[in-house]
Amino acid sequence: MTYPEPPADLVFIKSPYSSDQQGCVELAFTDDGGVWLRDSKDSSRPAHYFNSHEWECFSRWMADGLPR
Repeated sequence: MTYPEPPADLVFIKSPYSSDQQGCVELAFTDDGGVWLRDSKDSSRPAHYFNSHEWECFSRWMADGLPR
């Protein structure tokens, strides 16, 4: 499987809640409302893109708590 490459001018940010001891993610927001997500510990791995609807659904799911 091949992944699209994020644009070279994206700026990824890491959550202020992240620490160096835990696996975290970095986000880059696009002008069209999409979000690129990547592993903060290994930025050489492929980033994943979510369009605005996918990101809204994912964010809502995370805010409501993950199912157990």
